[in-house]
Amino acid sequence: INVRLKETTSTVLTNRVKILTRTVATLAAPQTLEVAFPATDGQTLQFNPGDTYTLVFRFSDVLTANVTNFTIRIDDAVQPRFSPSNTLLYVFQDQTGGDQKNELRYTWTGIIPGQHTIEVNFHGDGLALEAARFVNANISGATVSIVQPPAADSEGRSPYQIIFPSDHGVPLVSAFTITTETTTTTTNVLISFSTNLFASGAAVRDTNFVGNARRWDFAWSNLVEGTFTIRADALGGGTNSATRVVQVVFAPIDQFRLIAPTKTGDTFRFSIQTLDGRTYLIEHTDDLANPVWQSLPNVNGDGQVQEVTNTAPGVPQRFFRFRTL
Repeated sequence: INVRLKETTSTVLTNRVKILTRTVATLAAPQTLEVAFPATDGQTLQFNPGDTYTLVFRFSDVLTANVTNFTIRIDDAVQPRFSPSNTLLYVFQDQTGGDQKNELRYTWTGIIPGQHTIEVNFHGDGLALEAARFVNANISGATVSIVQPPAADSEGRSPYQIIFPSDHGVPLVSAFTITTETTTTTTNVLISFSTNLFASGAAVRDTNFVGNARRWDFAWSNLVEGTFTIRADALGGGTNSATRVVQVVFAPIDQFRLIAPTKTGDTFRFSIQTLDGRTYLIEHTDDLANPVWQSLPNVNGDGQVQEVTNTAPGVPQRFFRFRTL
């Protein structure tokens, strides 16, 4: 900033002035980058099969609008700036003029159901800017739900624990059946996992299931302890998916045995080691050759050994079994 001060003789000698100079730093308006559409985090977008969606990113119009300065990622995958035929896919198209903002547009294709993270980065003009948005995508058409394993135990606690009997840490059961239910238009169900420890694959339709839906079974094998996410994708008339978080636990075999079974008079008596929060279904039959299993009152687990009694006058022997719900 320069200031010219007149002196006494300036009226005669007009070029005789004193100049004062001050240099100051000024701030420009901050340069910004944002995800305009989708507009909010956690937004649910509804699609029909094959739909596309235009992502819109807004940025300060003083930033250089060059596609090489921008990088768009969807679920951490970089989206191409050009098509195989060299058509520009990152398109600058400002539809809100006069607001000192420019707009970058990108057409999102191949959308699958589930949660997605959308990111945009700018590197140029000596600046590094970024913005992100996470959204949920629903696709109409085939629908799917995971029936087994359930979302929570009988006390409403999740993740649900799948408990397998084990001997010194080695499971005595080699597989678990994942059951899904879909609409009748579904032609296939694919099961996958949050880890590559387990093999993914197609579920098998249960042709014996009767109703206004279809049931599909998948044998989950090579089990290990841990917490995992199961994903089911239904195909046919569209695509949709469901997920379930479960915990696999190996428990000592003693927790799956009848403890001290006895018969006193007409009363059968035994105990079971329960787990807190699990419900135990107790069943009995008098003939193992042609069993007809009948239920006794459920036992609510509390982590303690609980006794089960059953009075049956005139019955010389009875077979019992139990399972957790």
